[in-house]
Amino acid sequence: MKVQKGGDNVAAPDGQYGTWFVHIPNWHPTRLNQLLNSHWAVAARYKRHDADIIAASVLGAGVPKADRSRRRVSVEIVLGPRQRGGDPDCYWKSLLDGLVKCGLLKDDSKEWLECGEVIFSRGPRPATVIKIENFRPYLDAIIPEKGGEVRPRKAHPSTGPKLRLYRGA
Repeated sequence: MKVQKGGDNVAAPDGQYGTWFVHIPNWHPTRLNQLLNSHWAVAARYKRHDADIIAASVLGAGVPKADRSRRRVSVEIVLGPRQRGGDPDCYWKSLLDGLVKCGLLKDDSKEWLECGEVIFSRGPRPATVIKIENFRPYLDAIIPEKGGEVRPRKAHPSTGPKLRLYRGA
């Protein structure tokens, strides 16, 4: 297990903002097809095993628990020799459920999570690299295809960030 801290880790009133890379050797999240094509008790065992591995790797490494800000999660799947990768979307279910269970995400809904990219690479051994980014939900963003601007409004701490679309100048 190897953790790198990167990005601009600036403490703010809402908590810590920054980027954390967590390297988990010899492990891949359970694929969605394995979860769907197995007995419900076996699928629950797979998900519990994945959550335990994620919790041991991430929480012991000092990644802070989720606060009132949104998080972006990206994954790099390192394939071993002669190993085939799955679909890019088949790794999300077990991974996100494990992150929610150990408290690194408030929820895996669109209000609290932005799914990043899934990257496949080759290495001498299988591994998974999870990139967790905390970012400020109150930064303004322009949406050119909608012709408007997204400005956050104040939200209750338990409801998460709310965005409202303003049209015009």
